[in-house]
Amino acid sequence: MDRRESGKTPRQLVPVVLTGAMGKYGGELWDAAERDGRIKPGRGPNFTKRVLPDLAPLLRKDALDQGIPRSAVDRSDRPTRGVLIPPEEGGPFPERLGPCGWSSEDPGEFQWDIVTRGRAHWLLARDAVATGWLAAAMHGLPHWADSEPVVFFSTHTRRSARSRFGAKFRTPPADLVTVRPDPLFPELRSVDAATAAVQCLSSVMRGKKTW
Repeated sequence: MDRRESGKTPRQLVPVVLTGAMGKYGGELWDAAERDGRIKPGRGPNFTKRVLPDLAPLLRKDALDQGIPRSAVDRSDRPTRGVLIPPEEGGPFPERLGPCGWSSEDPGEFQWDIVTRGRAHWLLARDAVATGWLAAAMHGLPHWADSEPVVFFSTHTRRSARSRFGAKFRTPPADLVTVRPDPLFPELRSVDAATAAVQCLSSVMRGKKTW
């Protein structure tokens, strides 16, 4: 499902039912996203592929240093403390691309897709490695991930958030292999796609993920 703003503050995202045929997918913006590396290569039609968002979270301090007006900073959505989503420019955008990316699931109570949330939390913990559903989404999975919390591996001692909306931190295995699948955040490491798939399947088998 695509998402539209309801006009309320803070932003509340509501689902929009897709109508029409495959013409909703593809086109100039999809081609540009593929060239940018925000659509991972692979077989299958576009609705089987996630488009990584091109709207990048910023530290509040960095936003002010870049000259974004304080009034705009104060109005911006904040997926986590000290990090904001900068105001959008331009539009309107094709339905299935959304304002900056596409996935098949409305994030519901989380408000933002899991990749955007993962990027935001990583800005405050840059040694962290994306794992589980976050990693799967970064590798292009468009389904099931956006209603999940952000989970990282980290070698630093960090307290996991008590709330579902905060990041969770786990101790990494000794043989951890990482990759860098996010072209907008090339320093953000993730487990490889095979490891992410095993982690996600394990959460389903243990009953921690249902739909």
